[in-house]
Amino acid sequence: RGPEFGKVLKSGKSVRAHDLVVSTLTNDLSDARLGIVVPKRLLSRAVDRNRCKRLIREWFRLRQYGLIAHDVLVRVTARPVDVDGLFSELVELSRKQGLEAR
Repeated sequence: RGPEFGKVLKSGKSVRAHDLVVSTLTNDLSDARLGIVVPKRLLSRAVDRNRCKRLIREWFRLRQYGLIAHDVLVRVTARPVDVDGLFSELVELSRKQGLEAR
């Protein structure tokens, strides 16, 4: 983990869903940045970890221009029952965090 991850974890605001934790911290940049943590102990196959990361990156890509300037750290905390369901969880958590620009 880089120092930015540590800063977001220590000082950021977090919201939890069943499989995910989304932590955010305001940054001084004009754009939002994304960090992803998918532990090997939860998803032992690289194919599954990469699929989770692809879905998270796609969620971010579709919304990055509407997001406020934040550092966003998405952590997978439990083995997802439905990997495709992560996308809908991310949408819900971003609403709870107030990340969507109005």
